[in-house]
Amino acid sequence: MPRLQSSRTLLFLLLAFGLVAASGCEALRATRVGQPSTLSEALNIYRNAKEKKAIAIAVDENGKRTWGALYPAKLQSWAGEQAIEECERNVRQLGIRAECWLFAEGDEPAKETILACRQGRPNPRRCALQDRFFQLYPR
Repeated sequence: MPRLQSSRTLLFLLLAFGLVAASGCEALRATRVGQPSTLSEALNIYRNAKEKKAIAIAVDENGKRTWGALYPAKLQSWAGEQAIEECERNVRQLGIRAECWLFAEGDEPAKETILACRQGRPNPRRCALQDRFFQLYPR
């Protein structure tokens, strides 16, 4: 009988641990923007999301572009990292010759990208896209 009791206790502990682990992972689970067919569609979906979020965009010299976005996120910084990673995967997959830059963090333009544009680091098409969007959708 003691062996049966210890087996039940072990099973209970394993189930309890599994539930705690699963609920902990839930905090890291996020919804991606998905596969909108156009950047405009992706930006509209992003703009309407209310959670902590981030979107990164790459635009090459010919205007070919891709993006990565993530929301909701527990931490704003994590959303930014994940958006950049997704954008970089898309750049490699699509063969786009451009660097991914954060476009927005939350509802604000990405400050580092704005500064980089002033310094001429991203290509001019990428910076023009940043300027156009935030003129159309003021905060």
